[in-house]
Amino acid sequence: RAAAAAVGIRNVAAQTRPQDKAGRVQALRANHVVAVVGDGVNDGPALAAADLGVALGAGSHLALETADLVLSRSRLDDLLVALDVATATFNRIRANLLASLLFNSIAMPLAAGALYPLTKTQVPPQLAAAAMVSSSLAVVASSLSLAAYVPPSARPPHRRRRRRKPRFADSRDALALPLLADEPPARDAPDSAEPLAAPRLVAGTPSAHSQ
Repeated sequence: RAAAAAVGIRNVAAQTRPQDKAGRVQALRANHVVAVVGDGVNDGPALAAADLGVALGAGSHLALETADLVLSRSRLDDLLVALDVATATFNRIRANLLASLLFNSIAMPLAAGALYPLTKTQVPPQLAAAAMVSSSLAVVASSLSLAAYVPPSARPPHRRRRRRKPRFADSRDALALPLLADEPPARDAPDSAEPLAAPRLVAGTPSAHSQ
């Protein structure tokens, strides 16, 4: 609860059992896209029920097998990098598709003789084949440029993309579900004790304007 309060999450469910976690995730999926981060055996049902399950590399075997994405270094900030990589990849796919559509919409009519009534000439087959190969090479080169990806934290300040909206539409819409330990903590223990060790699973609602 202390960690959730520190990041502005007000909807917290502490000491939640695995089946209750999965139920909460399924309830959220009725109106939202849900991502779950977990590393324990108790997180398995929730990881399977979410739209995107993310496991830490040092987590249990069940969590690793159930999750869609594994953070090999077990660092939560790598989740932000993974989301940024996914955004960059998706944007590159859209750019490649757009470039291919534009190229083919122009080249195919020319190759079919669209200008023949005016010019009385046809496109040589060699030129048409070269144009098709160059189109494929351009798409491959564009895709290979992702190999030069640089994480946001390593980019110069002027090259960092600004998010118009936070990743979550509202931090109060996020749901923190701490891992249920084998032995529940003592009731007289302060909430601030080891705040980063308790929360293991977070489900949220990505904003419609998020990148």
